Amino acid sequence: PFQDGSFEVGILDPPFLQGGARSAHESAYSVFGGTAERLMLLYTDGIRELHRVCRTGIIIKCQDSVSSGRFKPYRSFIEGWVAKTYGDWPRDVAVIVSPSPPMEWPGWKTQAHLRKKQSYLIAYRWGFNHARAPL
Repeated sequence: PFQDGSFEVGILDPPFLQGGARSAHESAYSVFGGTAERLMLLYTDGIRELHRVCRTGIIIKCQDSVSSGRFKPYRSFIEGWVAKTYGDWPRDVAVIVSPSPPMEWPGWKTQAHLRKKQSYLIAYRWGFNHARAPL
């Protein structure tokens, strides 16, 4: 493991598309095969570690999604979790809109939620000696 404060800034960009990979590229880079709960754990564990090793701040990439027919507001969860755990609110948020059409699966018969084309970069900034919550 790295020492506390080893880096200026860290970036957390876990695979956040859920479900089975349709190609080798998806398998290696973009599809997370676990549940929504496991994805949340990836975020919280990753944020906790970056908070420990980064002196100035972190950037978190995420995307809201639908899982098992339910809307999952990951951005809201992340922002709320960081505020509750560390008392930090985002310094800024960038919205990235994909130029490609929203993903569709052949098995979908009806649309129950809006298709998600955007992802977010959530930026947090703190001072060199920021308080670190206990792990």
